[in-house]
Amino acid sequence: MKGRDALTGQEFIKKVTTQRFSSRENQVRYNNKKANDKRRALNGYWKVLTRNRDILHRKLGDKAEQNVSRDFLIGAGYDFNYLTHSSIKAEDKVMGIFKFGLQPLSDDRYKVFRFRNRPVLDAESLNPPIL
Repeated sequence: MKGRDALTGQEFIKKVTTQRFSSRENQVRYNNKKANDKRRALNGYWKVLTRNRDILHRKLGDKAEQNVSRDFLIGAGYDFNYLTHSSIKAEDKVMGIFKFGLQPLSDDRYKVFRFRNRPVLDAESLNPPIL
């Protein structure tokens, strides 16, 4: 039975019906290219998310929580458009960046804190965690 190699497009004789590549080398090259394309597509997002995480990590230090101003976060380079998760419970809105939470307070201030465990989001959550 003949088939076409998914990487090169060349015809080859299949040894099993599910075979997609003419050689193991082509399969490895195809999967490496696919993973590299995915990394490139997500790279810009990861840069912003890790920068946001680093800002919160540096500001918090060893403390469990701390209040900061919106101006401080913007001045440090924080981008409010990028989150890993968010949640609304009653009147509390929480924006998450990996293991850090950012909760809006009154007058353009935010409470920065660490989640003790991975955040558990209920049915009212805006976005599930992305990891």
